[in-house]
Amino acid sequence: MFPLASKPAAAPRSDPKPGNGCSDPLIVPAQGYFDEAPAWATLEMKGTNLLVNLVRLDTGARSRFRGTLEQSLCEHTGDGDLLGIAGTLRAEGRPQTALGVLLARNDYFGVDRGRLHFEGTKPGESDPTLTLWDTSPERLFSREHYAKALKNADDVEAVIEARDGALLVASLSLPAREITLTKLTPKPLLLKTQHETRVMCNFHSCNVALSGYELSPELTLLVVVTAGEDCGAKCTSKADAQLWTLTPSGFHFGAELPSSNDMPGGLNYEGSSSHTSLCWVDADGAPPLEVLALHTESNETDASLTVYGYDPGTESYSIREEQPKTTTEAAEKLCGGSFTQF
Repeated sequence: MFPLASKPAAAPRSDPKPGNGCSDPLIVPAQGYFDEAPAWATLEMKGTNLLVNLVRLDTGARSRFRGTLEQSLCEHTGDGDLLGIAGTLRAEGRPQTALGVLLARNDYFGVDRGRLHFEGTKPGESDPTLTLWDTSPERLFSREHYAKALKNADDVEAVIEARDGALLVASLSLPAREITLTKLTPKPLLLKTQHETRVMCNFHSCNVALSGYELSPELTLLVVVTAGEDCGAKCTSKADAQLWTLTPSGFHFGAELPSSNDMPGGLNYEGSSSHTSLCWVDADGAPPLEVLALHTESNETDASLTVYGYDPGTESYSIREEQPKTTTEAAEKLCGGSFTQF
């Protein structure tokens, strides 16, 4: 068993503080789709003036659009303003091509809360031609390194490196927040295989962690953890996780793991929490090793135990056997080595 090394998917930046769009231009790096092709863009806005510089990732073609907003950003400088400003945008060199635009910010109690998004739609059409979402400064690193190879406008969340140098990437789609798993070949960075998992992040804020363990040259176990917050009067931290495998035939879903949460208490109720840890066990004496999930609840003294085994027919860790509950101390003695906690 060989643990795979993580690669940076985000990096701190010392970019200057952006303007407010009134006294100083608001310059927003963005990512999304133009004519269904993945694209990068920079939005520059001041008052009612709007400039969009855009490049398509599939062809490298560059476009510049100029337009006006129906309301000045000077009227929308407050924190938490959801904007919802309409306007018009025209491509330079093609003044007859006009797009009706909408600049808005995601609701703070919705998925991907507070994120700026921008849409441009042709007259008489309902589906937008241009859809963009702001790229946070720490995400510019992953966008510049992996987006062209991924052939999409996803947020790159986690990258790990296999022993052969291949990169395994977990990303979140826009706007649906579906997790996609991708294998990239190194030098040059090219797409080898890609799988849309149908696993969605429905938290108000999301991040995805990916860990991998090479069990044989043709079998890698992947643990995908989706963590985030659901917020009402207070925010509850949550984490969901799945077991996946990577084999020569691609990515394969194995099993859903017990979720964890951390809910703070209030004046009239106590808080609660739960956690899951994974460790290796040799349940049947034959390779590959099995995975033991220990799930603990703050209001219970015993841990729930579930063993996950490999099914060669489906090439996945989909064999699931629940075990009798036992104390955490007794459960930990069964482990041959812990490798993931959430």
